[in-house]
Amino acid sequence: MSRWLCALLVAACGSRPLPCERIASHARSLVEVLGPLVDDAPSPRDRMYEMILARCTKDGWPEAARACVLATRWLAQLPSCRTTLTDAQAAALQTDVASLRRDELAHAHEIQEAVTAEAKRRRAPEVTPSAPTLVLFVPVQGDIVVDGTAVPDHDIDDRFRAAVARDRNTTVVLQAETGVPHGRVVDLMERARTSGLTRFAIGTAPAH
Repeated sequence: MSRWLCALLVAACGSRPLPCERIASHARSLVEVLGPLVDDAPSPRDRMYEMILARCTKDGWPEAARACVLATRWLAQLPSCRTTLTDAQAAALQTDVASLRRDELAHAHEIQEAVTAEAKRRRAPEVTPSAPTLVLFVPVQGDIVVDGTAVPDHDIDDRFRAAVARDRNTTVVLQAETGVPHGRVVDLMERARTSGLTRFAIGTAPAH
């Protein structure tokens, strides 16, 4: 009798929820490592896996949330899945994603500093003269300046796509004014990646 009841309950409830390990593996694939690890630092991809696995398992994510994460195509879409979570679950995810983004930006800074130091040591230019660049100055307030021209935020993606059309190997040089939130720079990087640009150089510029 117990076996029959168990089978009936399974049929009534439908299939089992998507496993958290599968959700975490997909989220891990969304993270693009910008360079080699520094001083054996944990891989950003591994950190993403552990973060999603912990949140999904410990917080007991519903099926809708698991399906939402599995449907994302890039990292910037992940926060949109908060609408499928409870307030407490969404808050925990938001905190962990923000922490991961800060770590990713710090990692990118470390890589850029290492590349700059190596270029100086060899007395070689940091960017090959023939390599095309798209220089973005990100101020604390006001429009972003792209190659010397102020551009409204809603037109930035068009500039990224135009750069891809000219040369997919274009390097996006992000110069953030002191005081610009890390999240704003990371958002620009993800928008550039979405448009097809994959090369980045990151630095800071003094406040004007």
